[in-house]
Amino acid sequence: MKKVGEPVKEYSLKEISESLGIADRTLRRWSLLLERNGYPFQMNKTTRVYTDTEYYLFSNIKRSINGVSVYEAITMAIQNQQPIPEENPNIHEKINEFDQYINRLEEEIFWNGHKNTIENLMREWAKVKKSLGQSSKESLIDGSEQS
Repeated sequence: MKKVGEPVKEYSLKEISESLGIADRTLRRWSLLLERNGYPFQMNKTTRVYTDTEYYLFSNIKRSINGVSVYEAITMAIQNQQPIPEENPNIHEKINEFDQYINRLEEEIFWNGHKNTIENLMREWAKVKKSLGQSSKESLIDGSEQS
């Protein structure tokens, strides 16, 4: 956890954009929609201040957007906002690495079939959880769901 008085990490919109692979203009639009839905951005004069909290919020919106409207994804992200795990300073890097791995799965499924892909996914997920200090005993998919 962050200690009292420790400075808060701030990000530029461009840093978040590049890290999450989302266009700047899309993040600005999401920021406006968040504000319209009551999300209280910190402000530096007339500029929004983006911290780890907003980074995770945008990341959650990005993950939620498949299958729902932008408005629904934003509403869900605000409602499901959870405290930021601040013990691990490399968490953004780990999330990005895993997101990239997930994005490569479609090609792997095409060439290798789904069984090997699911096994590889489970190994990668265990590595991510271990690196973030979570129990490797928890699994993303339990054995009965694998085919």
